[in-house]
Amino acid sequence: MPLDLSVPVRAAAPKDLEIRPKQAKAWLESLPLAQSIEAAKKIRVNLAGLSRAKIELDDRLAVLEAYRPISAVVLDELDAVYSKAPLPLGAKARECLGLAREIAAELANGYKIAILEKTGKLIAFGAKKQLPGLVFRAMEYAAEGMRASYKSYTPLPPGLWKEINALYLFAVQENIANEVGDAETKLTVTDLYLESLLLSLTDPYRLIQGEVDRTIELLRGNRSLATIGTTRPATSPAAHFLVPCDTDKPPKPLTSASDDPGGPNARLLDANPLVDRLRQRKVAIDSGNVSATMSRMISLDAMQLLVKLIALWGDPPKRAFRRDPMETSVAICAGLRTLSHFVGQQASIDVGTETQAIESGITIPLISVPDDEVSKGLQVNEWDVVNQSAGGLKVKRVGATNQSISVGEALGIKFLGKSRWTIGVVRWLTMLDDGGMEFGIQFLAPAARVVAVTPSITASGTVKIGLLLYESEGSEDADSLLAPPTTYADLREFEMEEDGAVRKVRATSLIEKTGRFELFHISPS
Repeated sequence: MPLDLSVPVRAAAPKDLEIRPKQAKAWLESLPLAQSIEAAKKIRVNLAGLSRAKIELDDRLAVLEAYRPISAVVLDELDAVYSKAPLPLGAKARECLGLAREIAAELANGYKIAILEKTGKLIAFGAKKQLPGLVFRAMEYAAEGMRASYKSYTPLPPGLWKEINALYLFAVQENIANEVGDAETKLTVTDLYLESLLLSLTDPYRLIQGEVDRTIELLRGNRSLATIGTTRPATSPAAHFLVPCDTDKPPKPLTSASDDPGGPNARLLDANPLVDRLRQRKVAIDSGNVSATMSRMISLDAMQLLVKLIALWGDPPKRAFRRDPMETSVAICAGLRTLSHFVGQQASIDVGTETQAIESGITIPLISVPDDEVSKGLQVNEWDVVNQSAGGLKVKRVGATNQSISVGEALGIKFLGKSRWTIGVVRWLTMLDDGGMEFGIQFLAPAARVVAVTPSITASGTVKIGLLLYESEGSEDADSLLAPPTTYADLREFEMEEDGAVRKVRATSLIEKTGRFELFHISPS
């Protein structure tokens, strides 16, 4: 099967482009790495020039190897900006993301060119041993660009999956897929390919910031467990996934034998061995059957990610509710502090007046936000509803917005004609090319009330604002509390104040924890 890769057209190298390996290395070492964005711009320009220049193979590879360590430092610096920035991305974060994508793409181009130009000659001269490294590097930098998209919640560039799939099929064809492609990590092309497949199956746009890197770390610590082949093994079908290698598509769950076969070169990914290992680890941790050092190293965040990955790879969740297209809008406020403020103000809103005003053309935020100085300083924006189900919403906003939204953030949703804010959480998010975004919301509760929460036994007596969540708007009983991070502890007792009345409750079990909130069950103490 011929290798179909997209690379730039090459011409004679311009005189100002350094293509001599030794001189290129000296130039790279002179770059001001403390000024990472400026260094990245210079690297991007030169790499783009190299990908479009006719260069002898040995010189091209030597120059690429000179660029790799410096590019790794710069890519890490850029990653530290765009992957940790609040969403929507600001100008600096967008610039860093663009530079990272272009550098990764041009490094991938360099190795793809080496494969395409000299593959026949290499084999003829018995130098096939170079191929595993070339294919590995091309896939490595394609995967780097893929991860940049995941971390920034932006769409993948078209053609990226097509290239990664093609590189894997070529490695299989040449019998080099399981040969070591990187001397330091000992990873093979198959290891790297499986890593990309499994990462995509987490639906990375649902991962909280930082979880992409932690997932890769977990996969590298459990390499070679998942398998990929052409036949369906006698293992649980719940962890079988179709890999359509002839397409520009990622893997997907293989739910039945009648599913789309995926083309003549399709493969089947079996995640069962990996899931079994992770389940064993979870059982050991839950039972305390690990060393004291390991027990201290396992954080609650790590355990939550482990549970999430076991579910996603072992038995992917299926949609529970039908989604209905909608042509309406809602008001949304984000963050527990902002949400608590508006929930506390909701009794002052006249729903009838609000409905009449909205129907006359006045937008939701102008009506829903009380006209006091504190409320004016907090953001409530109007979002278009794309579709709605019993469990949540998909919303969209075209054009740039300065309202900060992140996966795992608590939200308030104000529907037309309803007196109370619905409480929800952002489950996935995607940035749009025009600076807007769309995201999915899972409902947590249709109503809430603000309470002041103080641990009964504490030296500081710190008061935190929380939300009691109710199963219906008319309900008087609440058994769960939405609170800021570091509030929950198993069986911790709290004094809870509402409208001057104080009662004691006890935390009974943690429902969910993100970097933005903790949700847990409570009972009278």
